[in-house]
Amino acid sequence: MLGSDHQIRKYKDQELYYLSIFNRTIAEDLLRLGMVPNKSKVVQFPTVPTEYRRYFIRGCFEGDGSVFYEKRSALSPLRTKFCSGSRLFLEDLEKVLRENLGLGQRKIYESHGSTFYEIKYSHKESLELFSYMYDQTSERERLDRKYNKFLPYLTPPAF
Repeated sequence: MLGSDHQIRKYKDQELYYLSIFNRTIAEDLLRLGMVPNKSKVVQFPTVPTEYRRYFIRGCFEGDGSVFYEKRSALSPLRTKFCSGSRLFLEDLEKVLRENLGLGQRKIYESHGSTFYEIKYSHKESLELFSYMYDQTSERERLDRKYNKFLPYLTPPAF
């Protein structure tokens, strides 16, 4: 759209692309149009209507969250976390999840020398998050790579 022949680059081994702009006039125009420098460090949780909130949170999780297993907790190994460069964003997200799902208050952890922050949830809370984010979704509406990691824990083990 810019009519530029400048190369759009791809990050190594990822499906992420970037374009570097070094023209002061274009940079100033982008700022005037609302672009925020270092947005990932200062972004705040937006006002999202209640009926769309779980979709927005699922998008945050699928973009910057993870589901994993903690082997030392054999009976309840499932864990979920949300990550962000913005502590403010995570503070608001944690509050929204607490108010909407009744989850316990969580600590915001600083990771990797303050380059990003994260909230971690236990096995039980991870299952609640799964229901909140994925109930009544189709394959087209979710990232199966993350969705499928929850599946082994949805039914209780037979004893």
